[in-house]
Amino acid sequence: MDMDATCTVQASSKIKKQQHYRYFKDLVLRRDRSDRRHSSSRVVVAVVLAVVIVVRVEVVAVVVVIVVVVVVVIKVIVVVVVMVTVVVVVVVVVVVVVVVVVVVVVVVVVLVVMVVMVVVVAAIVAVVVVVVVVVVVVLVVVLVVVLLVVVVAVVVVVIVVVVVVVVIVVVVVVVVVVVKVVVVVAVVVVVVVVVVVVVVVVVAVVVLVVVLVVVVIVVVVVVVVVVVVVQDSNPGPLDPKADRLPLGHSATKISANGYRHNID
Repeated sequence: MDMDATCTVQASSKIKKQQHYRYFKDLVLRRDRSDRRHSSSRVVVAVVLAVVIVVRVEVVAVVVVIVVVVVVVIKVIVVVVVMVTVVVVVVVVVVVVVVVVVVVVVVVVVLVVMVVMVVVVAAIVAVVVVVVVVVVVVLVVVLVVVLLVVVVAVVVVVIVVVVVVVVIVVVVVVVVVVVKVVVVVAVVVVVVVVVVVVVVVVVAVVVLVVVLVVVVIVVVVVVVVVVVVVQDSNPGPLDPKADRLPLGHSATKISANGYRHNID
């Protein structure tokens, strides 16, 4: 549009210039035709006037051209400034938009990274916490089981030891009691046996003594009786009447060894 305006202004200035030139040319020609008989001074004046008019027209045209050029230049400058401003604004807007987009993208990426890191850290922490809790629970369970096993083992060992000790004590007590009873019984038996033996011996000795005394007494009595009987039955020297015995007496026979035997 600026180029069209410039072309239009230039064309109009040329047209005006041509019109002025024709006007002044016609004017000069008419004057020349009408005033051929005027003097040369008039011709010179006319020429000068024509030149002045032409110069003025040229000056006006130049001024118009300059104004047009200035206007065009100003328009171009304005257009350029506007375009530059628009370009700068567009560039600034684009840069700002790009910067904002980059910042937003960076912020989003940072937020995403932070969220991912937080999620990862939370997951890691959760896994670690779960693992620690599981390990602690397992350790506690193992410790409880071990303590229970140890306590049960200790209780069993204590019970076994107590039972063994009680059994040993009972056995020892029973053995001691049995030994004491056996000893007492043995002592009693020994004492009884000794007493019985002593009594038996004493009785045997007493019986033996009594028997001996009785035997001695019997022997003595027998001997005395025999002696008495022998003395009573021996009348003296032998005679034929000696074979006859009084009633109630037994005869005696003298053996070859000199002893006498009663003969019924």
